[in-house]
Amino acid sequence: MRATLNRLFRGLRPRIILAVTISFLPAFGMIFLYSLERRGDAREAARREMVQLAEEISNEHARQVDQVRELLNIVALTPQVKGKEWRASGELFAELLPSFPYLANILAVEREGNVMASAVPYEGPVNISDRPYFQRALEEKCFSVGEYLIGRIIGKPILPLAQPVFNEKGEVDSILVAGLSLEWLGAFCASFSHPPGSAIMVVDGRGTVLSYHPEGEGYVGSTVPEAPLMKAILEGEGTGSIWEKGLDGVKRLYIFRPIAGEEKTGRVYVCVGFSEEEMYRSSNRAMVRDLGYL
Repeated sequence: MRATLNRLFRGLRPRIILAVTISFLPAFGMIFLYSLERRGDAREAARREMVQLAEEISNEHARQVDQVRELLNIVALTPQVKGKEWRASGELFAELLPSFPYLANILAVEREGNVMASAVPYEGPVNISDRPYFQRALEEKCFSVGEYLIGRIIGKPILPLAQPVFNEKGEVDSILVAGLSLEWLGAFCASFSHPPGSAIMVVDGRGTVLSYHPEGEGYVGSTVPEAPLMKAILEGEGTGSIWEKGLDGVKRLYIFRPIAGEEKTGRVYVCVGFSEEEMYRSSNRAMVRDLGYL
């Protein structure tokens, strides 16, 4: 009798397991669908947050660039600069510089590229005629946003901004240059609230990293136009989004957009990325919790 019951139970066990499994399939399916929906919602929420963050950084940075442009326009009208009183111009620049903590230096440069006045003291002749941003401001007769470089007077990385000074005939008489401090730019980007695992990067039109948060020291100054993320930024005219590995090898959803300059005056871009792991952390936890209820 016992042997008969054992054989009967062994025959029923697979059927019971199959029946129980089948009974759970709808629940598993619902949990899977809900998980996909939560992941989609998390992705869209992250995208909205990234767009907002990129816009905040872009708008604030553009405001700083506009302030520098306005400052240089005002300085260009001073008697010291108009009259080419270079010693007095240097003294004026030195007085102005502490009021603009995001600037590393202010220069007055002759058409030939010779630096004639500087807020920061310097020795010996300094010539910047080889700098593309200087050539652009001189040739195009317009405000010019440069690219990453090491200032020849201060010896620190800057983003140069140049404004022509015109004479009575409307000809370019000299060029005013202000160097935006990249140390300030890094601290500026880090000041914005962002979730763990995210990355904020500012790059120029050559694919050179101007600011990177976090771990900025390892990437600032590196030119990597061949990196997939950088190619997407530069080839996509600076506006768009992409799932890609960042410079640190972490895969993120990136949003990027231009934040300063025009095509002829030089472009600067901001790129904000949220990590895949952090983005889906809450939805993954919810799926594990729901499975646990079963």
